[in-house]
Amino acid sequence: MQKTFYGLTFFYEEEKSFATGEYIIRQGEEGKKLFVLAKGSVEVLQGSRRIALCADRGALFGEMAALLGSPYTASVRVVEPCTVYIVRDVEDFMRTHPETVLFVAKMLARRLAESNSKYFELASAARVVPKG
Repeated sequence: MQKTFYGLTFFYEEEKSFATGEYIIRQGEEGKKLFVLAKGSVEVLQGSRRIALCADRGALFGEMAALLGSPYTASVRVVEPCTVYIVRDVEDFMRTHPETVLFVAKMLARRLAESNSKYFELASAARVVPKG
């Protein structure tokens, strides 16, 4: 199946809905699946601490663990009922769906650009200007 987000085509294997309070991902579990938010909102938790709230259509979850073959580094819990698109075996799936590779690469690049911007903003605010 396929969906278009921001002019990019994303192919997926499964569509699943979740109710408020359900976990899509649990921190520490083996990360093999990639999730894309189709609608609704979720919170990203590390331990019991919320690190993000997301309602952005097309947002990715679980991609780092799935691509690196490592456990999920955070939990994703549903805040408002949501629907996600799922890719179960990321590496195998991406070999046959280059459009999905491009989608994931652009979403990761966007996230990296936002992180860099926040980092430089915080670094600039933390600088102490020497008196002189």
